[in-house]
Amino acid sequence: MDPVTAFSLAAGILQVVDISSRAVKKCHELYKDGSLAEHRETAEIADALANAADTLSASIQSSNQPRSKEDSEIFDLSIKCRATARDLVARLNKLKADQGSRLQALTKSVEAMRQKQMLKDKQAALKEYQQVLDTQILMRLDTSSLRLSQDIDILTKEVRDLAIAMENGQRTVEQLLARHGRVIIDHFDRRFDDHVHVLQGHSFQQRLNESLFFPEISSRQEQIPDEFRGTNQWIFEEPATLGRSQPWSNFPAWLEHHPGAYWISGRPGSGKSTLMKSIINDPRTTKFLSKWSPQTNLLVISFYFWNTGTSLQESATGLLRSLLYQISMQIPDEFYRIYNHNHPVELDLRREWTDQRLLSTLKLFMERKSKATSICAFIDGLDEFTGDEELLLDIVRLFIKTPNSKVCVASRPEQAFREEFQSCPQLRVHKLNHQDIQHTAKQKLYPVLERYYPDETYLFHSLVYRLAKKAQGVFLWLDLIVEDLIKGAKSGDNLDELRSRLLRTPDSIYGMYAYKMQNLDPLYREEAFKYFSVLIAASDLGRQVDLLGLASAQEEAWPHVQQLHTEFFHTPAFEISCRRLESRIISRCGGLVDIEEERELSRGSEILRHHRPLTFIHKTVVDYLKEKHGEFFLQPAQLLAAHSLIAQDFLGLLLISETHDSDGVVFNPSKKLPYMFTAMRVISTLTGRLEDREAFGPLQIELTTTAFGILQLLLDRYNVTEETFGSKNIYGLALPQGLQGRAGAWHLVQDPLYWNAFYGCTAFVCSKVSIESLPDRQLLDLLSITSLGLHCLVEGGGYLLDRLSYFALLNTFDAILHHELDVNQKVTGIPTSRRCTTSSICATSLWSLLRASVHFVSRASIEDSHTWTKRCIGIINKLLGGGTDPNSTASYYCQAMSRRFESILEVFLVVSPLYMLTSLSPDVLLLLTPVKERLSAAGALSRRRFRLFVVEDDSLQGRQFCKFNLERSEMLWEAMQQDVAVALFENDFYLELNPRAESVFVEMLGTLSEGDMLNQKILDQMPEQRFDQRLWLHKLALEMDAEEGQQRVSATA
Repeated sequence: MDPVTAFSLAAGILQVVDISSRAVKKCHELYKDGSLAEHRETAEIADALANAADTLSASIQSSNQPRSKEDSEIFDLSIKCRATARDLVARLNKLKADQGSRLQALTKSVEAMRQKQMLKDKQAALKEYQQVLDTQILMRLDTSSLRLSQDIDILTKEVRDLAIAMENGQRTVEQLLARHGRVIIDHFDRRFDDHVHVLQGHSFQQRLNESLFFPEISSRQEQIPDEFRGTNQWIFEEPATLGRSQPWSNFPAWLEHHPGAYWISGRPGSGKSTLMKSIINDPRTTKFLSKWSPQTNLLVISFYFWNTGTSLQESATGLLRSLLYQISMQIPDEFYRIYNHNHPVELDLRREWTDQRLLSTLKLFMERKSKATSICAFIDGLDEFTGDEELLLDIVRLFIKTPNSKVCVASRPEQAFREEFQSCPQLRVHKLNHQDIQHTAKQKLYPVLERYYPDETYLFHSLVYRLAKKAQGVFLWLDLIVEDLIKGAKSGDNLDELRSRLLRTPDSIYGMYAYKMQNLDPLYREEAFKYFSVLIAASDLGRQVDLLGLASAQEEAWPHVQQLHTEFFHTPAFEISCRRLESRIISRCGGLVDIEEERELSRGSEILRHHRPLTFIHKTVVDYLKEKHGEFFLQPAQLLAAHSLIAQDFLGLLLISETHDSDGVVFNPSKKLPYMFTAMRVISTLTGRLEDREAFGPLQIELTTTAFGILQLLLDRYNVTEETFGSKNIYGLALPQGLQGRAGAWHLVQDPLYWNAFYGCTAFVCSKVSIESLPDRQLLDLLSITSLGLHCLVEGGGYLLDRLSYFALLNTFDAILHHELDVNQKVTGIPTSRRCTTSSICATSLWSLLRASVHFVSRASIEDSHTWTKRCIGIINKLLGGGTDPNSTASYYCQAMSRRFESILEVFLVVSPLYMLTSLSPDVLLLLTPVKERLSAAGALSRRRFRLFVVEDDSLQGRQFCKFNLERSEMLWEAMQQDVAVALFENDFYLELNPRAESVFVEMLGTLSEGDMLNQKILDQMPEQRFDQRLWLHKLALEMDAEEGQQRVSATA
């Protein structure tokens, strides 16, 4: 193309870019701000865009030169620009946006919701056209050729100015476009803003990943031993080519061709986890899977359950967080796009992950993932899962049913899994690994046998053969007997004696454990059972114990922890104590306890090399000990002594990390307070049972005093003050859920009495109350704090660690209510619940008890549930006897999100105590029937009513605050009843509007009147901070309910 034509065309392109940028800008304003009043200006810009596109296409058509491929692209683009602009004009003319009242703005927003997608589509189309046109500008401008052209005089003034600008050195896009108006520069500024938005998106992605991540996310996989060299190769071979006794489903064929599930089963200790790890790490797995999904992005994700690890390693929460984290890390853009489209990220990441929300997020991703994304999940140790088995199977089924996804699972052949996977491709490891076991035995034993019996090598084969046959496919049994045989060889046994050892060894793994226990030195037995007890208790609590922490709990070190003498942990004496403890554990426990190997440290104190977890060698050890010695480990004295040692472990490790771990090898600062709170939960269990209070009260006081001293050391160390102790500070975020960002939370970490009441450390509370004769107002504050502690316990969602903590808080309730108090006074100066707000101390206490009852009974054993109910009724009797109104209502908050309209609806629901109980599932209600009957006898009524709602939408100028009348409350309740019930009782106050509720919501907005809006006089009293606003709205909802109740009473009278 000649230079004159090129410059003319470029100028035409710039004109279209100019007007397109304004159209995009107006579309964005309409979409983001809902500024419908500017529809005329937008329509005028769209008209101009259509005309400019016509001019551009005419310019190309009028050229007497052959049209290049690039010219054709621009011509086609001009046609699309014109069509888009004309369609935009037609649609915008239908949107009239006159200024009016808040009600008019809310009504118009309903139509704006429906138009949102159109505006987004038009904006995206115009933006795409801009991107293509931008690349065509400088490509076509050759000023040196133009300067030599004789036709320069025929150019228009705009084109001549463009050429002269480039000739004068204005070669950058910004310099060039500066001569064509500020609007075009705004277009490129917007490009920069888009880049900033992308960076912000990356920040959200990082925060989302951090919320899903947990430190033990890959520790189980790392602790599984690698396969012995040369083993597990058969899994990638054709079954028909091998002469094994038991056929199995072709695994490579499943990887290459088949959807659904593949089930790997086997006896305990048969090497299932090692096989799974081998499969995942073998490059052949990816090679075969690539043939299954040749044209897609392949995701391989995995999880290993471990019920002797932490709670996250054995729960659905850990499984879902791990899987979602891996997906997010492998395809961050796609995962974030799907997640962010359906969740308000800023709000979403402030709340704890619940199983329900995690599963919902995974389902959402699986439903909306690209067809070009395929997923293969590997989940090991289904039998080590702790929780609702049906929930686990639902997660597995999700991978089975979703297109372009599959799952490989491993477990013991338990009945539930046999029923679920009986029709799936499968194999049984212990039937197929005989050759691997023989190979492993040979590689481990032969070097030792050759050293001690060099003249009898011809006998080795028969010994190894008998050993492999007796193992019956169980590698764990093999490891234990090989260890025993090597010990015999080193002790001078001849080969006949080694064979005798083998013959008298039990065949089963449980038999091997019994054999090991029988051979424990009687002098070591008591100490061995102490360590067994601690490890079992830690496993039941979902925690791990640490060699370094246990060393700090030893007799010579613990006094230094109590007195905060950190210098001791720098001394050789403590190093020797750590080494001696490691030797004692190994020698006393008969090889059943494993200590992680010492690791090299790149930084930090050398003493941190002893920061190594203790574990049983296999989960079957725990099963065996509980089966054979369960009564011993469940004795209250034994159990609570173990809890005491675990608490000492936690506190000692915290203190040591404070002086030896400035680089964060053990803990970074944000992890220290959560560890402290876990320690306090464990300490509270020391008086979790009423009958244990006197025996373990002094020990609890000693431990909690030490814990509070370490807490103050941490706060001082990091210069944490009341001003910095908030929701945006790592220490505020480290608070238990339900306390984060709450006014008054600072007082809990400054007053040891409040601190202990919050955790239910009854012995400490009782000692202070009896000694100091506290005034009634402070006792009432303690009652409020105990209620808050119970509330936060429920919010945490746990049961294993907190089972005895529930009873501990009941004890504290009981002890405080032993004093005659006016429980109808208002709550003042104490942190309030973020989920539900009530008006008085007695109402707060009653509601905390009821919510805790629902949560506890739905998870506890029948025996614990009956004990809880009996204790709970005793406290409720005291509350009712003190004048508590059985109809004291609470205001609950739920945030409902709409996928369809991308809107957020905040609702405030006022309910009575009896309603909470009557809406429970039948099995839970049956266990709480005595509580329900006691409330009914006191005159309780079953009531619930939506009172207020707040609408937040991009189409609105700010948030709109409205009241529910009875009719609208019933309409929305009918549509949302089940969803709200789940949100109330499952501790998840964010829910997604179902399609019916969405329709009710939109219809409701369209019929509002001015009388349905909160008047400006009321709104002027509302606080500025969002969280304070929520509390204010809670109180307003309760006041509205109380006022209506008084009107009903007056009308009845």
